[in-house]
Amino acid sequence: MLTCSVRNRAQLISEGLLEIDPMAPKYRCLTHSKNLCEMFLSMPEIPWDSTDYSPDTNQDIDLITLSEAAILLEIPISYVTTFAKSGYLKSLNLLTHKQALVSKQEVQHFADTYIMATQIKRNSHLSYQHIHTLLASTPCEVIILPFRLQVKLYLRDSVPDALTPYINKLTHTSQEQQTESVVTLADAALQLDLDTRDMRLLADMGIIEAKFYRGKNDVPTRKYCVDSSIPNAIAWRSNYFKLQELSEAIGCSAKMTINVYLKTNFVPYIQLISSTLITKDDATKVIEHHNTYITFREALSIHKVNIKDIENSIQSKTLNPLSRSDNNYLNGLITFPRQGFLDWLAAKYATEKGILRICRQRKIFTGM
Repeated sequence: MLTCSVRNRAQLISEGLLEIDPMAPKYRCLTHSKNLCEMFLSMPEIPWDSTDYSPDTNQDIDLITLSEAAILLEIPISYVTTFAKSGYLKSLNLLTHKQALVSKQEVQHFADTYIMATQIKRNSHLSYQHIHTLLASTPCEVIILPFRLQVKLYLRDSVPDALTPYINKLTHTSQEQQTESVVTLADAALQLDLDTRDMRLLADMGIIEAKFYRGKNDVPTRKYCVDSSIPNAIAWRSNYFKLQELSEAIGCSAKMTINVYLKTNFVPYIQLISSTLITKDDATKVIEHHNTYITFREALSIHKVNIKDIENSIQSKTLNPLSRSDNNYLNGLITFPRQGFLDWLAAKYATEKGILRICRQRKIFTGM
């Protein structure tokens, strides 16, 4: 039996030297020939050694495949193939890149000499835009091959000092064997009552501890949350309200809460990827303010008051909005004491009768 590539097998079959085995499993390149070895030995074009000896194995000559090199460098196989085809990794080229072999020493030399922006990003919390800005004046070698993405290689010695702490990290410092209890980021998000997309940002903030682990065959796996860091994260989370919870407490939409209290910097907040968090003390401040005061926008939205009526009442001093020097003033918004506004509203529209009163009440209850 012989295992060979499709190209070589097709050539041997066309010359009648090989026959297809009809019993071979599907998708396996198994062919057979009765006199294949005799045919090769009888060819005068092929020189043969007279001494028989066992060939060296991959371990003896320290050769690895490009897939194994990709695991060592922690980059996709497509990049390693590009480096091999462009000569940056000296490899023994076979018919396909999966069969190509490269020495471990060559891979280590490449890792000690060059680095890519993606590798810096993996070892740091910096964004790609910030990394590329720092590398803008750094000389690089650009690899361009047909039908492949352009790859930029930077010399480790020429990388700016601001990025040096990230390139000096060992290849596997952020990836350890799974020796401690971990949970997925989705499970951690469920315990914290947050969105899964917020977990990586919480890890960058130091709220939870997240690590990469290596799974079967030492292949890098996804990021996990260390179980021991969750109790502290839950204690931290218990001090905050989500935006939706605060909006329900004051009886407003999330959009109005953002426009009235967050965008005006009335209280500080933490903006995650998907969630917005406000401390319980600040949430209490918002609830008390909402129960005591009302904004011009809220008056129009909830009570369906005519704009000109409010403007005329302000000019006539019937309604007195808060001054800018007041501690309860909302930046950029006209704010009234709620009880004073309700008293004005009762006096203003107490004489409404017939169809006008019916129409305004219907707008209030139906939101039309």
